[in-house]
Amino acid sequence: MKTGWKWLCLFLLLAFAGGAMAQQVYMNEIYTRGVATDPDWIELYNGAAAAVDIGGYKIYDSGGKAGTKPKKEIPAGTVLPAKGFYVVVTDGSNPEDFGLSSGGEAVWLENTAGAVIDTVAFPALQTTESFGRFPDGGAWRVLKVITRGTPNVFVVMNEIYSRGTTADPDWIELYNASATPIDLGGYKIYDSGGKAGTKPKKEIAAGTVIPAKGFYVVVTDGSNPEDFGLSSGGEAVWLENATGAVIDTVAFPAMETTQTFGRYPDGGAWKLLNVITRGTPNVIVLMNEIYSRGTSADPDWIELYNSSAAPMDLSGFKIYDSGGKAGTKPKKQIAAGTVIPANGFYVVVTDGSNPEDFGLSSGGEAVWLEDSTGAVVDTVAFPAMETTQSFGRVPDGGEWGLLTTITRGATNGSGTGVTDNAPMVASFRLEQNYPNPFNPSTTITFTLPRNGAVVLRVYDALGRQARELINGYRAAGTHQVIFTANGLATGAYFMRLEAADHVMQKAMLLVK
Repeated sequence: MKTGWKWLCLFLLLAFAGGAMAQQVYMNEIYTRGVATDPDWIELYNGAAAAVDIGGYKIYDSGGKAGTKPKKEIPAGTVLPAKGFYVVVTDGSNPEDFGLSSGGEAVWLENTAGAVIDTVAFPALQTTESFGRFPDGGAWRVLKVITRGTPNVFVVMNEIYSRGTTADPDWIELYNASATPIDLGGYKIYDSGGKAGTKPKKEIAAGTVIPAKGFYVVVTDGSNPEDFGLSSGGEAVWLENATGAVIDTVAFPAMETTQTFGRYPDGGAWKLLNVITRGTPNVIVLMNEIYSRGTSADPDWIELYNSSAAPMDLSGFKIYDSGGKAGTKPKKQIAAGTVIPANGFYVVVTDGSNPEDFGLSSGGEAVWLEDSTGAVVDTVAFPAMETTQSFGRVPDGGEWGLLTTITRGATNGSGTGVTDNAPMVASFRLEQNYPNPFNPSTTITFTLPRNGAVVLRVYDALGRQARELINGYRAAGTHQVIFTANGLATGAYFMRLEAADHVMQKAMLLVK
């Protein structure tokens, strides 16, 4: 009898454990900053390969847990599809409704048997954030992209340019908001033709990897059947992942040749951008003019420019040279409450007697600007200049060049008084390395159309940085770098070249 009870207890224990392991309905995303027209919600996710009836499941906060109010019950007959989502709007006027604390709290999910199958304590969130699992059903984290009722994806369309030419066709930039590289192979992007099925969807090639916090540009216009031009008058476009799920869509408006439609900050709300930032962060405030020949009475300075039609709060922005970059001295922080006007200017005097102050080298050096989140939003390596010159963008927010008219705190004009210090070459190019495959060394050749800051890095197939070959100022023209892969394993690698508003990436193969 005792042996029989042992086996029965063991059977029940294994059955219970198996049932627990089979549980694949989770709370997947939480939004606590709702308003009357868009209340707080909790998204559920079914990680199983079969649909699940969630009728009778209950969701609640501390009030339901303590029994001081009813638990919110999901209606009978509600079916959660396989690998699908169901959104529970928690806030409302019914007794079982509950608002989610913007300061954070705990919530619970129980099944029809009354067993708690998921619980989480979420933190305080901003209006542009949710708290979700990544990947779906995975570990919890604060999400910068709200994905109600859709996969918690971190790849989104980030910038769109519809005024292309034959030489520079229309394009859509993708952005990876996560801290890990993502394989884009099999993702598809399309307009109404692809949506309706009247033409193929444009598929991203197998093996394409978008780096963590990085960008990938899809040139949409061309001569292939799946290519599509973007309407200069505006239209809708869609992005779907390798499973065929639509993960992003937007209807973009008409734009001028000098504008794009992009998210600001990257992954955020859409708006017309007056600075085109193909393959780089969507920056609205940037460095616009630099003067490095200051005196005690008129010290060195850097002018910032707001390219948007709305004032921008500069509180917490930081500006610095190589000392701040290396951490050997503090970065110079802009004071709280500092606002730069719409299409206006703000001058930072960099030289002084405080620890964070820094003089600008009269022989030229690199400087950086970062926003209040710590993200670098602009960097430039400026050249030597005369006492009667500055180094600035013309027009404001445009290309860098030596200026013979100093315009501190005012517009740099439309081109008068500009000396182009960079000899022009045909185009920005990254050649295929040679030899390829290689062991252990190969030569990487690239061409720059103008002087400026350049970053050349090598990444492995998972998007992890393997080498940084260049991070500094280079003159216009063709350059060669020898990459030696000592200590690296056999496999595919990617060389990624970044300069000004250009990014290019190519694959190479190390065979030992």
